[in-house]
Amino acid sequence: MNKSKFPNATDPMKKQMAIVVTSPMIAKFFLIPHIKLLSNSYDITLISNMKSNANYLDNIIDKVQLIDINIQRDIRLFADIYSLISLVKHFNKMNYDLVYSITPKGGLIATMAGRISGIPVRIHTFTGQVWATSNGMKKNLLKLFDKLISLLSSFILVDSISQRRYLLAKNIISETKSSVLASGSISGVDMDRFIANSESRLLFRSSRNISNETIVFLYLGRLKKDKGIFDLIEAYGKLLNDVQSKTKLIIVGPDEEGIINLLHIKVAIERMGIVYIPYVANPECVLAGADVLCLPSYREGFGNVVIEAASMGIPTIGYKIYGLTDAIVDGETGLCVELGDIDKYSARMHELVSNNALRTRLGNNSRQRVAEKFNEAILTNAFQELLLSKL
Repeated sequence: MNKSKFPNATDPMKKQMAIVVTSPMIAKFFLIPHIKLLSNSYDITLISNMKSNANYLDNIIDKVQLIDINIQRDIRLFADIYSLISLVKHFNKMNYDLVYSITPKGGLIATMAGRISGIPVRIHTFTGQVWATSNGMKKNLLKLFDKLISLLSSFILVDSISQRRYLLAKNIISETKSSVLASGSISGVDMDRFIANSESRLLFRSSRNISNETIVFLYLGRLKKDKGIFDLIEAYGKLLNDVQSKTKLIIVGPDEEGIINLLHIKVAIERMGIVYIPYVANPECVLAGADVLCLPSYREGFGNVVIEAASMGIPTIGYKIYGLTDAIVDGETGLCVELGDIDKYSARMHELVSNNALRTRLGNNSRQRVAEKFNEAILTNAFQELLLSKL
């Protein structure tokens, strides 16, 4: 076994593990539970663009070594070559036992560098495919990148069962060299954090001047066209034409494509009374004020926000696409609609406004399913067992 290269290591016989992500934000949202558990058995180095919000890692700073390598999220040929060379040099110095990556660019750079440096175990997690909704040369290029990641990895994880089936059908991954952790997702849900709280509900609603009787629909995530934002606003407009009772739509998340600034969207938001919040550090506080989560996404690897909402007893309305069909059980924990059917989506919103019993039943079922399948401990233990089996 390799001796630890960490100056603060307590066990010189620990295995050494590198985690490669494009942004510390990815580690904050998905990997902290894994890092906390695995740090008991591994010396962990987190490699990312640390100039991009390294403060996200404050609560694990004592459990990892941080290395700053500027891995860009988008394709930047010369920057990508430089990042690859830098990562190879670092890997050659450290002699890691395994490297784990997540996100497409992080995976491509990490698996290439890992293969060049001879790191024996190279594991990557697929979390959805941008190329699934792309066309032409872009689609072919991105698809090729995923194929390369799969070929250069010693093992592939996929964060949902339906996504794995999709990748197998597209010949991106192999049956024998891939799997899904437990029932899916990356690290599950902290059910002590994502739990319904009447005080938080009243606090959030009072801060937005929303009555407790209002049915609040919530979108929580990045604002992108392929996340269905335009569909959601149109469906909500149809709902307002039909219902007499009070409803509110709240949209939360970074606007990556300037959607909120589009003139027709500005007019629609003002006319419908939609609330837009650019960013929240604690999503559970916003979820606490919601009754229904809306995710009309055109592509989704799994939809972690769905199980976070479910843990708080909140059902989701989503499109019937791979990934979301793992997170939502139609008619049991939420409602699914055929992709792009805005009229039906609006009808499902109407159904959950008018049928309190259905909304409550779906919410109760949601939390129970999270406890059985997506509790954080289930996923972190499954990941630890996978690593043990590969080393």
